[in-house]
Amino acid sequence: MGQESGCLAEGIDSFAKAAAAHALELDPSLAEAHAAMADSLAIGDWNWPESEREFKRSIELDPNLSYTHLAYACGYLNCCRTPR
Repeated sequence: MGQESGCLAEGIDSFAKAAAAHALELDPSLAEAHAAMADSLAIGDWNWPESEREFKRSIELDPNLSYTHLAYACGYLNCCRTPR
């Protein structure tokens, strides 16, 4: 199951990233699309700098979108916290 589930996860992530990119092409002012792209960049690509940029853009567009705040916080904890 290990290797097969990794392939499945990669396929799902590439689909999610493509969907987010398409949504941003259609309307770059969609906070939800920026949040989706940020998730894909953080989870699939482990690209925190680009992910953070997308999270910040999502918050700028809609500061009341609670999902973005939650995902940004979780991403920050996973990518950026240092051991004590």
